[in-house]
Amino acid sequence: MFSHPRADGLLGEVCVPSGGCIYAQTCADHPPAPGWEQCLTLDTSSFAVKLAAHIWERMTPSEGAAFYKKWLPTLLLSLNVTTKDPDGSGLLWSNTSRPQLGYGFQDGETKSGDVLYSSLLYWNATRLIARMADKQGDHALAGAMSAQADLIKGSANRKLWNSSLGEETTFYHAVSF
Repeated sequence: MFSHPRADGLLGEVCVPSGGCIYAQTCADHPPAPGWEQCLTLDTSSFAVKLAAHIWERMTPSEGAAFYKKWLPTLLLSLNVTTKDPDGSGLLWSNTSRPQLGYGFQDGETKSGDVLYSSLLYWNATRLIARMADKQGDHALAGAMSAQADLIKGSANRKLWNSSLGEETTFYHAVSF
């Protein structure tokens, strides 16, 4: 999976042993609209980071260091090409002119604008990268990823404010760990 990113760096939703990958089967206009290949699924990068962290945690320190050095650029590029809210909130964003369709428990649901579920996965991914970076001595990246996680947390908390009830459902109460 890590060795088969799309040309822009996005990691696939599904990669089969023969090397073929599916990168964005969930766009509302997938195919026949021109340019559908440029659609992306907001969750794939975060799930790839989760997989990488799972693998990395089970390696010896020297194996983990080599794995980190080899795959970190791929993981970061995939996270970076995942679309974020153009207003700078850090939340992941589904282009309103080309919305995504959900998959799994979200089957058939059109996602447009800020997508909280995908943003929570991204928040987790930034924290996982921060932890790996810190343990590998890459403290600048650990700090940058922690700052990104804090931005997402703050933005998610603002989205979870229920003004009609006059109360906030905080990020930590809304997310099950």
